[in-house]
Amino acid sequence: MAEAIYFEAGNQPYIGKLAVGNVIINRMVHMDYPQSICEVVHQGPVRESWKDDGTTYPIRHRCQFSYWCDGRSDTPRPGVTWDESIMIAEWILSKVYDHQVIMLDPVEGATHYHATYVSPTWAKNMQKVVQIQEHVFYK
Repeated sequence: MAEAIYFEAGNQPYIGKLAVGNVIINRMVHMDYPQSICEVVHQGPVRESWKDDGTTYPIRHRCQFSYWCDGRSDTPRPGVTWDESIMIAEWILSKVYDHQVIMLDPVEGATHYHATYVSPTWAKNMQKVVQIQEHVFYK
């Protein structure tokens, strides 16, 4: 979760990072999505490696969380942004018990978001909840 917060909302204020973490939890507890944080964050189509050894890779630009399959490194740089992402992830996880969320959700159950500079086709079929900085959240 910290990795997703770092890459998806690292340039956002605290509330923006918290919002992205909440989307991950909202998906995890929703019956239409995977039931673990890692499966939610890594959800998307995959392809087998050319080595034919059973290894799979996410298909570029087709993942639910864009950083996971953008072709760039998924290794966070040490520093304030990474430390804050860890802290927010730990706080969110401390508020989840047995797939029950017991915390304030600033995105009111949102399961989707996108950056303001894109216009995904799925957004027109969902209810806009809130915009926080450069992210728009939907349910």
